[in-house]
Amino acid sequence: MVDRKLVKNYFERHFSIKALIVAIIGLLLISSVPTFGIILLLAGGGWLAFTFFLKTPATDEQVDQLISQELEELKKKGLHKIGLIEEEVSLIEPIVVHGPYPHFLNQDTKFYYKKGKDSEIRASVIKGVVFFFSENQVYSYTCVIDLLTGNHFVETTDEYFYRDVVSVATRSERIKLEPNNKALLGGRSLFGKAKVTDNNLERDVESFTLTTSGGTSINAYIRDNTVMNEQKGNMDVTDTEEKIKAMRNLLREKKAV
Repeated sequence: MVDRKLVKNYFERHFSIKALIVAIIGLLLISSVPTFGIILLLAGGGWLAFTFFLKTPATDEQVDQLISQELEELKKKGLHKIGLIEEEVSLIEPIVVHGPYPHFLNQDTKFYYKKGKDSEIRASVIKGVVFFFSENQVYSYTCVIDLLTGNHFVETTDEYFYRDVVSVATRSERIKLEPNNKALLGGRSLFGKAKVTDNNLERDVESFTLTTSGGTSINAYIRDNTVMNEQKGNMDVTDTEEKIKAMRNLLREKKAV
């Protein structure tokens, strides 16, 4: 398992311009006001060390590895939560749809976006939906994962007969986020400042939705178009789109029987 401390540093590490300015002012004042200048220099240097130099970050590949490990764990957890064994849902391999979850969870959970060296944007809190398929039914297990702590939230299970599934689709929508002062949105670049939510913060996202004849639905965001534009990065959903296509094909076959 990838060290979560490194992943935490990946999302939180940043070079503080304010700290650099404090250190420079201290350096300039040393000759005229030695004591005060040294204090400012040490304060700015300590600030930079705490926010940047002493934080060894995970690599992009390590963050992706942790996400894959967490999603694999959701498959096992989902089987247990629903009360299934693998043989009962072996029609095809379980399908996992996941993406960022920028909603408020609690006062201790922070949300970050971060653009990696590969220009891919990753989120520190993700929502994963695992679908299991038997001969007659589709089962799902939904869970929100905080990559920084490993904590799991908002766990739900559902099951539907194939005939009751109306559609499996992706769509673009605008969402409004709950105001809170802990979720940091917009992410951190090397020199950038994390944005804090406000009462009117809206995002343009792409989401996956499975809808049933009873009007219920299962959904997950798969990428955030707003942050992609802000950070000039990408959220590759090619793999997710292939999984959704496979799910559509299976549902089409089952509903035709």
